[in-house]
Amino acid sequence: MRKFIKNNWLFMIIFVAVSFFVVLKCTETVNNFSKLNENREQIINFCQENMNSGTSDYDEYCTKILEEKNIKVDFYTVLTDILLYGIHILNGVAFLILIVPTLYGLNKVLKEKVLIHLLVRMSYKDFLIKFFKKAYRYVWILPFIAILVLGFSSINTTFDPAYSILYETSKWTTSLIYNPIIFCTLYILNICMYSFIFVNIALVVLRKNQRYILAILYSFITYVGIELFFEVVVNSLLFQLLLKSDIGYVFNIMNLFTFSDMNGIITLMIFTFIMFMLSFIAVYFTYRNKEKLIIDCEKNS
Repeated sequence: MRKFIKNNWLFMIIFVAVSFFVVLKCTETVNNFSKLNENREQIINFCQENMNSGTSDYDEYCTKILEEKNIKVDFYTVLTDILLYGIHILNGVAFLILIVPTLYGLNKVLKEKVLIHLLVRMSYKDFLIKFFKKAYRYVWILPFIAILVLGFSSINTTFDPAYSILYETSKWTTSLIYNPIIFCTLYILNICMYSFIFVNIALVVLRKNQRYILAILYSFITYVGIELFFEVVVNSLLFQLLLKSDIGYVFNIMNLFTFSDMNGIITLMIFTFIMFMLSFIAVYFTYRNKEKLIIDCEKNS
């Protein structure tokens, strides 16, 4: 246990801090909607007891309230509130949440020439298996956050989207909202692929920048650079200006928790999958040459 804590202390600190933040924000949102439900029930009871008061405006209001009394706050309404107002900051820092603990220790394998000593006892293929196993050991943290959020959103709510459709309180509008199991599965799958994309970006950068702080900095710059390329070149110039299409909004790697269906979930999942595959291809070509990697490691002081 002591060895595990020693080897994973940075991750544990980040994991506890982020989990506490997410639970706090989710709890606040759930409590707010619980109070909303209580107030709504009081209004319904009051209207049931005081209908036909003789005031036309009042009776009209109560009639509308009673017609909608069976429509409950739904899962998608609470989830939207949590994502847009509770944990929205996580979209911007999710990359660092995963990369900071991932690169810690991983950089030493290359920077301190551990690679050269390991290759005396094992093949390059076996080394890469061990190296990548260590690199991907924390990819579950972002999906875990997603599961937490989905779990809190389901407390005292219904999966019937009638409420969010009636009051327009959900950011999702496609027919997928009528299939909550598929929705949640795709939501988690999408974040899983993003987790691998983030680690792969860092691995590509680490290959040439093996100092811990610099690796984090350059990885984040690369991450932001990719996002700016998608927003400015792909979306604004290519799709909006030239093609007059809104599909360019799909090209976004910073809003993983938002899971926007503005252009359809299938389009979004295809984009994420393509980025997922391209990131692995980039890692393959970056690490496939054993001799060049050894030469770079030998240059480290």
